[in-house]
Amino acid sequence: MSASKSVSKRDLAVQAYSAEFQKYSSLALKDTKYENLFHWSNSHAKKFMERMPNCPYTNLEVAQDLRRLRSVPQKKSSVSVSPEASASVSQLAKDCDPTFAEECLGKAKFYSFLYREFDLWYSAFEVEAEEQGGDSAECRWVWQTAQKLSKSTGMSMNYLGPVLNSWLTKRLDA
Repeated sequence: MSASKSVSKRDLAVQAYSAEFQKYSSLALKDTKYENLFHWSNSHAKKFMERMPNCPYTNLEVAQDLRRLRSVPQKKSSVSVSPEASASVSQLAKDCDPTFAEECLGKAKFYSFLYREFDLWYSAFEVEAEEQGGDSAECRWVWQTAQKLSKSTGMSMNYLGPVLNSWLTKRLDA
């Protein structure tokens, strides 16, 4: 079997996504008829999905990419999305930048949620990890907290995981 035949349809769609997203996002960013960022991104995600029916990502993930792109200050040149980042959460996740989460929930609400979840669950996860082995308390807390935030806000767990892990590391070092 040659290397070209081992590439799946999904892999090809992931590669095509970056180029299609770049083309579409430059048009979407010009649309100013929406005052609400979420309405804008959800509407344009739906239009993008119609334009690229074989999109490897969900409507929600495309909307998150659009929100993220719009929240980043744009240079005067055209919009550029690197193929490596695939216009996905990985770009912000690498930086562990909590800005997007702070904007979605509001800074005070986001951090009060994190402190409350830490106070409620972290010690229980320490005991559970000690008794059962396997994942550490840190992994368990990050996963549960990311899952809760993802369900309530629509933010990707791929984005939230590194952000929460960074916050937890700082909290435990304090």
